Amino acid sequence: MPQEAEEFSLPTSLDIVQQAACGEHGHPLSTAMQTDWAIQLELIDVFAASRDTLTELQQSAPSRRCHDWLQGIIDTRCMVAAVTGVPF
Repeated sequence: MPQEAEEFSLPTSLDIVQQAACGEHGHPLSTAMQTDWAIQLELIDVFAASRDTLTELQQSAPSRRCHDWLQGIIDTRCMVAAVTGVPF
């Protein structure tokens, strides 16, 4: 007897809201609130800061999610630099 294929379904908006409410999939920086690292982050503009500043902040990130969030900012800045020719 052939096995039935598993049904694939995307999460509903209510599922996403519930996951965010329990903190599993909230904003990556929510885990760093009220830390020295978050204060340092607030003092800079991530879209104007130097690559060295962002890299130092990324290396001291308090969690993997914070590190990855900053990597996304760095990647975006690199793409903008490649398209515009403005050095990063």
